[in-house]
Amino acid sequence: MRMRKAFIVALFLPLRVAAWEDDAVLSFISRVNPILLAQRHVSEAYARPDAVTWALRNTSLSGRLGFGGTDFRDDPYTVFGGLQINIPLSSIQEEREQSLKLVAVKHSGSE
Repeated sequence: MRMRKAFIVALFLPLRVAAWEDDAVLSFISRVNPILLAQRHVSEAYARPDAVTWALRNTSLSGRLGFGGTDFRDDPYTVFGGLQINIPLSSIQEEREQSLKLVAVKHSGSE
C-alpha cells in the first residue's frame, strides 16, 4: 500500500531530467568527427573567394630575360630571344586536391 501511494505521489512530482544540450552535442561532433572535418575542408577549398583572394589567384608575376638586338649586327633586323617565367601569387589547386584526397581516405576508412 505504501509503495502504491509513493508511486502515485511520484507521478505528480516534477522530476529533473539531466540531458545534453543539442547545440553542445552537435558542435562537439562537428569539431571532432574526422569525416565532417574533411568535408568542411573541401567546402572551404571550393568556397567563393573574396575580392582580394580572387585577385591573388588570378594575378601572376612575370619576369623576362632577353638577349639580342641590333647591337652585334649591322642589319636593320632585330633579333630577340627570351625566357618568360610566370609565378602565380596564390594557387588553390593543391589545397583542393589535398582536401579531396583526405575526404576519400576518411570515407573509405569509415566503411
